[in-house]
Amino acid sequence: MILSEVVAGLASPDPEERRRATAMLSGSSGERAVRLLLQALGDSDWRVRKEATGVAVSRAPVAEVLRALVETFYPGEDNVGLRNAAVEALGEFGGPAVDALSVALGDLDADGRKLAAEALGRTGEVAALLVLRTLMGDEDPNVSAAAIEAVAALGPTCVDDAAPLLTARLDAADSFHRLTALNGLNQLGVVLSWDRIQRLLEDPILEPAALTAAGLAAPPEAAPMLVRALSHARRPVRAAAQMALVDFVRASESALLAAKRALAEVPEAIREHLLSVAAEPSDSLSDRRAALVLVGALQTEQAAEVAADALSDEQMADEAEEALVNLGLVARGPLIARIRRGGGSETAAAIDLLGRLADPSCPQLAVSAILPTLTDASPDVVEAALIALARLGDDSALRPAARRLHSDVARIRRVAATAVAAIARRNPDSARELVRRATAHGSDALAAVVITGALPPPVRPTVDEDVRFLSDALSADSTLVRRAALDALAGLRSTLAADAVAFALTDEELEVRRAAVRALGAMRAADGSAPGIEYLLELIRRGADDDLVVSSIKALGAARDPRALDVLQPLVRRGDPRIAVHAVEALARIDDPRRLEVLSEALTNSDVEVVKAALQTLVDDAGAGARQKLVDCLEHAAWDVRRLAADLLGRVGGHGAMAQLRTRLKVEREPLVREALQRALITLESADVVLRRTTPPPIRER
Repeated sequence: MILSEVVAGLASPDPEERRRATAMLSGSSGERAVRLLLQALGDSDWRVRKEATGVAVSRAPVAEVLRALVETFYPGEDNVGLRNAAVEALGEFGGPAVDALSVALGDLDADGRKLAAEALGRTGEVAALLVLRTLMGDEDPNVSAAAIEAVAALGPTCVDDAAPLLTARLDAADSFHRLTALNGLNQLGVVLSWDRIQRLLEDPILEPAALTAAGLAAPPEAAPMLVRALSHARRPVRAAAQMALVDFVRASESALLAAKRALAEVPEAIREHLLSVAAEPSDSLSDRRAALVLVGALQTEQAAEVAADALSDEQMADEAEEALVNLGLVARGPLIARIRRGGGSETAAAIDLLGRLADPSCPQLAVSAILPTLTDASPDVVEAALIALARLGDDSALRPAARRLHSDVARIRRVAATAVAAIARRNPDSARELVRRATAHGSDALAAVVITGALPPPVRPTVDEDVRFLSDALSADSTLVRRAALDALAGLRSTLAADAVAFALTDEELEVRRAAVRALGAMRAADGSAPGIEYLLELIRRGADDDLVVSSIKALGAARDPRALDVLQPLVRRGDPRIAVHAVEALARIDDPRRLEVLSEALTNSDVEVVKAALQTLVDDAGAGARQKLVDCLEHAAWDVRRLAADLLGRVGGHGAMAQLRTRLKVEREPLVREALQRALITLESADVVLRRTTPPPIRER
């Protein structure tokens, strides 16, 4: 790059030409380039200054650029744009900027020290607090105020260090300094004591910020003061009080109760004002949202009506829901009215809230409002209704919920099954009556099957009768009925159920066959044995259907039955890698010491994914044998196996692990494996240092 081109570009009257010329300085060096950069930083156009700032930041921490930026703070420089750009750039220099500015402070006038404080606040360096602590006591009030603001700006990265500095300034003689410190503490979310907040409230200049602090601290005794401030003569105080009350009611249950008591005692005009702001569209969304939250503490039906109506406004929906939850039982009537009016996406939200707020011990009114919505065209409304009925539904809801088991929408069917089961458990007599009247091929078959699976057996007079009914249901035309029957059979502690489930392994639908496999793995007899395991083992031995074999392997893993070892062992050494991986994962769950030998054999599989799966499972065993397998795999031909072995060895450690890792690192050439080896060594070395620091020295005998 020729700097003369930059000189010509910066002299152009076109700001875009000057910006492009500035960009050419990126990567340049030398005193002349720095002077040109300073010229661009002081340009009259903000776009040029922004480009120059980016170039300056890209040069961090080049000493010549850093020195030039600091020198712009020296007395005699009056280009405000240049100085502001230097503040922004220096903030990105981090630690070197802190060092350079601390050295330069003695040569700066008040304006320069103020700029230095602003730059220090942008560095994000804890070390900057040491310099700012000095500047906070500067004789010039503008410098000290800038230092306080800078400490607050640094606060998010070092709250514990910044908070005491700001708190100390709350006792300053200057009200503006106290206000700046208090705003900083509020910004950082630092909680002050109620005694201190009360003293701050005595100063009219600090009052809005002190109200904010009271909202953050949320002592219950502050509630009356915050509520009274809602009618303060000064608008800034009223606005601060409203936002502080929002923080207050969200802080804790005790704070919410205190706010409810305080709002119940204020003049009616204040409550009416909150309701009016919450109900009407406003130019200020934040004001309306805040009012809506506070409406939740009014404990009146009118407040609940305002909140329920706000559910239809997407911008207000979250605050409306919060208000209704805080209103609790008071909100039930308006929510029921909103549900009965129907229409709109807010119906689902109203149903969900009613389900959470209604009293399960007397649900009739809520249930009667929710039941008609089960036929709504919106799946969201139907889903919300079923979820609510799962919590509240009485025997009148059993059949309506059961009808949704046949929905065309899969998620509705799933939620309906949950609802029917929950309603049946609360109303077992009505549920058993439905089951006894149902036939395996009738319209109530699906509901009867779901209820049979939900209630403790027997649902009919005997378990054998339950098994016969569910066995008949396995030949129903509906796939849904057959799958549900398998799930129900899995829960019956009967050996007869296993034969019935095995019959479904030949079903024409894959999902039904999979359900049969899961059921066989989950079934338990009265004595705790697993009568379905033999069917799964035979299915794997035959190996006719890879998909069912995989499902069977998963079921065996879930059953944790040692009988699976002999069947799974051949699969981990050869055959379909997908099946071998599942076999390895299943073996890892079987509580039998022989599994380690079988898993070790998986390390000889020709497929890398099988080997990696075996390594992952072996790492859970902390024995020396398992660790040696990890060490052996550091020599594996596949680089990704070596990388995994290194990572796992770094996790488990053990005697000699660091030596093995160092030995391998000397000969390893694959970059990703070397990185894993180094990462493992760092982990183990760090753990060793901690161990040596925390282990007491041995007691020597005298």
